[in-house]
Amino acid sequence: MKRAFRNHLNYFWWLYLVIALLITAVWISAFFIMDKAKNTEKLDVTFIGNGLDCEGLKGELDAELPNLSSQKLKEINVSSRPDATSYEVVTLLQTSMFGDYDLIIVEESVIEKFDISISSYFTEISENIIKQYFDGKQTLSVNEKVYGIKASAEFENYYKGKGSCFIFFAQGSVNSGGVTGRGYDYNDAALKAAIYLSEAAL
Repeated sequence: MKRAFRNHLNYFWWLYLVIALLITAVWISAFFIMDKAKNTEKLDVTFIGNGLDCEGLKGELDAELPNLSSQKLKEINVSSRPDATSYEVVTLLQTSMFGDYDLIIVEESVIEKFDISISSYFTEISENIIKQYFDGKQTLSVNEKVYGIKASAEFENYYKGKGSCFIFFAQGSVNSGGVTGRGYDYNDAALKAAIYLSEAAL
């Protein structure tokens, strides 16, 4: 019996090695999946343009959002795309439709330079949301539909570029407090962040 088993191992040792490697790979994948924050546990903000202090803005949001939203977040990410090409901008906007980002802040000059189709990539902000949260704020509209809110001096504390910037809700966001029609109204971290970053805009 032992001899038969040894002969079996001599010929099929590689099979046991493959099985061991597969088990290890599955275990590691499961660990990373469980450890990774869900979309409703993180806020992703990206900036298209030049001159943003991402770490500074992230620190501000880390400090202020717990006081503004009851949504429990594990992480807040702030990134930027300086000197982005037209292809890079379009690719980013396309991926944002699938939940990769919550808020996209764009320099007005970038919108004009690349002739970005605002109505194709961003969520229309309803009249009720405007009246409730952004009344009196400067907005960016297409065909009388509001898509963007002007960023305020609070944002500009971390922005050293030129010109105005506008805040948009990514179509795939589940943290918009109902703005995008995805997720639950109580997951409102993106909405509260947009309100905070537009608070002083006139």
